[in-house]
Amino acid sequence: MKLVLLIALFFTATATVTNEATAMKHGLKPLAPGWGFSGSGLFLPYLLGSLTALNDYGVVKRNTLVAGTSGGSYTAALNCAGINGSHAFTTLQNVFAKCAADPGCLGQGLGGLTELYLQAVIPKDVQKRCNKYLFVHISQCAVEDIPADDPLCINQQVANITAHSFENRADVVSALKASSFVAGTSKAGKCSTKFRGKLAYDGGYTVELVSPGARLGGKS
Repeated sequence: MKLVLLIALFFTATATVTNEATAMKHGLKPLAPGWGFSGSGLFLPYLLGSLTALNDYGVVKRNTLVAGTSGGSYTAALNCAGINGSHAFTTLQNVFAKCAADPGCLGQGLGGLTELYLQAVIPKDVQKRCNKYLFVHISQCAVEDIPADDPLCINQQVANITAHSFENRADVVSALKASSFVAGTSKAGKCSTKFRGKLAYDGGYTVELVSPGARLGGKS
């Protein structure tokens, strides 16, 4: 069983926890203990398995501060929402099967699969469950519109925000979709989606692993 926990620790990364002495040295306020999940790409099933082990061993609990980037944001949200990793994995398998049977599912990119999964697994009251505990990292374009000759946002100035306070379920889902929106892959020919009216995309472009409560860029 110890091997399972070690594997879980390998496929995740602890969030940076600033202890009191270190915080005072740098003139910062100590951060509460928390856990961060890095981007995962198509390795989301590994993160879900890791979450199951971390929950089973009591390392990460529902009221643990959790942060995530890209696929890691899904894992963080599922934790504070109280969704068991095994259930989340089974749901993912079902969504894969449904998508495989639908020729149009991936016609415009991986965004179709993302939408199906989030709608299937995120509970209706997720904002109530997660508002005190969830930090979702998102990269944000500094422009209002992407020029047609820059379809992958290569030449765009990028900022980063960590969304923490959510109005409703749609707001949480929108944050997770933005945090995992990969340029040219999530939707063909598009490098960004919108989060709260602004162009945004995968948080991994700016910060691969975000810490709960960290002041990185903007915070909302």
